[in-house]
Order: sequence, then C-alpha cells, then structure tokens
Amino acid sequence: MAKRVVIVTGATSGIGFVVAKLLVQRHYFVVMVGRSSERLLQSQAKIDPKRESSEIMSCDLSQQKAIKRLVQIVSDKYIVTALINLAGSGHFKTVLETSDDEIAQTFAANTLGLIYLTKGIAALMVAQGFGQIINVASMAGKLTTPKATIYGSSKAAVIAFSNGLRLELRSKGVKVSTVNTGPVATPFLTKADPSGNYEHSVAPYLLSSKVVAKKIASLLERYQREVNLPWYMEAAAKFYPFVPHLGDYLAGVVFNKK
Repeated sequence: MAKRVVIVTGATSGIGFVVAKLLVQRHYFVVMVGRSSERLLQSQAKIDPKRESSEIMSCDLSQQKAIKRLVQIVSDKYIVTALINLAGSGHFKTVLETSDDEIAQTFAANTLGLIYLTKGIAALMVAQGFGQIINVASMAGKLTTPKATIYGSSKAAVIAFSNGLRLELRSKGVKVSTVNTGPVATPFLTKADPSGNYEHSVAPYLLSSKVVAKKIASLLERYQREVNLPWYMEAAAKFYPFVPHLGDYLAGVVFNKK
C-alpha cells in the first residue's frame, strides 16, 4: 500500500519538525520543505535516517518563482494527500519600531508565500479530486496584542484566506483546516524577541510543540474546520466582538507579555 504524501513547510525546527517526525512515525511519506538545505538534511537525519519515508526540498517561501518551481517538482513526483503550512516569521515590535523591510518580510513569509504555495498545491488536489490543506495561523490573528500588530495582521489574513478557500474547495473534494495557537515553546520566540523577555514572561503559559503537533496530525484522521489553542484564548477571542472593552483589556493587559 502506497504511503500518503504530506508536504510540511517549516520542517527544520519548531512545530514543523515535530509534525514531520510524528507523521513519519505514523507511516506517512513527508516532503520536508525549508529554506536551508543543510538544516533540512540535519532534520531528515534525525527523523528518517534511511530516507525511506521522506524527501527534502529547499525553497524560500518568500519568493514566488521558487514556490512555482517547488509546485512543479512536487507535481512531477507525487500525488499529494495533504499540505501543512507551518513556515513563518515575525518581529515583536510596535508598528513604529518595525522597519518597512521587516513588514514586507513578515507578510511575504507568513501570508503571500502561504497563499502562493497553497494555490499551486490546491490546483493539484482539485485535479485529483481529493486532498487536505492545514494552515497554521495564530491566535494573534484573532486577538492581537501590542507589539504583535504586524505579525497578527499577517496571520489574520491567513485565517480569512483559509475561511474563503474552505468554501471554494469543499465541493471539489479538498478540505481546509485552520489551526490557531497561542505562544508555543519553539525557537520562533527567540527570533521574534531576541531579548528573551517575552519568552520569559509567558513561560508558565507556553504550549508544548508536541501537544500542538499531535493536534495538527490528528486533523488528517479526523477533520475539523478550525482548532484554537489554548482554550482560554479561544474563549477571549469569541467574546471580543460582543464585549469589545473587555476584549481590549484582555489583549492589551492580560495577554500583553511582550
């Protein structure tokens, strides 16, 4: 029986690495996508040393031409069961502190790259009549806090994109899920805030990358349109439109740890 093929972006570290590892253990064939070939090789060696259940493909997901090449290579080699978009970046700064280049880079990596890759892979899935797309956004896209304005905006766009795409593809055999998480214990936090202050302040509340990865992987077996973690941030996001002053307090004070 042929293994089901799953593309995982951001597979060199953090949640992406853990998801890729978990899927190999569950007998999927994983196409590991990342920017650095060297880091991909290192990650593959840890996950699948015999290279029997995975292939690495380097791609700068902020570059549209590189994404088109990736889609073509995948199209030539595989019938893709699922795409899990986990690649992303961010800078925890106020809008006025964030450079124009950082804004452009954040949206290129988090939003435009995801849209371009998803569009390409979705076309393959529609042609074959089945598939699943899992876009990992963020609770910051629903409940944006100070210093996460740009990052949260890029993730809010992913949520809106996923919601619309779900409706467009549901009659074509392609499912779309969105996963929104609060802060997770991954190297992303250090990159987003090199001072380490944010990671230290949210340490008691950090989600485990293993817990998040298991939830993402479970969507391949039991479909859900949206997953929000942790529960208390989901509750706050749901109440925000109805009690905006309370929502502002929660986002601006209670959840403001940056």
